[in-house]
Amino acid sequence: MQECDLLRQRDASDLRAVTAEVLAGTADLAAAEARLGYRFSDTHTAFVIWAPHATSAELDRGVARLRAVARPRQLVAVPDGPTAVHGWFSGGEVDGWAPGTSGLRLALGSPQQGLAGLRASHQEAAEAHRIAARWVDGTTVRFDDVVVLALADRAPELAAPWACARLGALADPAHSDLLLTLQVWLAELGSPTRAARRLTVHPNTVVKRLERIAALLPVPLDARSTVLRAAVELAPLTRG
Repeated sequence: MQECDLLRQRDASDLRAVTAEVLAGTADLAAAEARLGYRFSDTHTAFVIWAPHATSAELDRGVARLRAVARPRQLVAVPDGPTAVHGWFSGGEVDGWAPGTSGLRLALGSPQQGLAGLRASHQEAAEAHRIAARWVDGTTVRFDDVVVLALADRAPELAAPWACARLGALADPAHSDLLLTLQVWLAELGSPTRAARRLTVHPNTVVKRLERIAALLPVPLDARSTVLRAAVELAPLTRG
């Protein structure tokens, strides 16, 4: 192994040790801030970038892309095993993060203040990563978008039958296009026009799909229904 590779591994190991102490509450905070080059008093958004077969070079490019898109005041990235990197950034918005052809994915916690917020956002990003790797597609997964699924996944023996009973035949993978239409329609507060725009179809197509959805659902088709929204979010659990 070349000397630069050994130095990289030692540096990564040191960073992991420092962040582990920060998360555990055992770190010398001033020394940790100096080592990481990162201020804990700011507002923090935690992230995980990963792919099943990612290389260190691909992960580096993913972090560089995140930095370019978010344009944060500060960012720290720490290798987390051979195929992932985690960290935090302060300031900036992640919109349009695209990893190219490497298959990288991004999990995000919510922005939170101070050291306690840094730890809480890290827990959220880690949970979003766990849920995304198991249940959810998409390049970018925010904890706020999967929180219901994350909590229910801790008790799937309760959540899955509950969702099945409220989705009925719509839980069948054969109706995945209808389920997606319902999910987008709910997110767009019951507007077929806005849902059609997101789905890149004609509004009449959405209306026709909603008619089919209403016929399949055991519960009323109501854009204001929190029960229906929760059942749609829990749909991945019904597929085993």
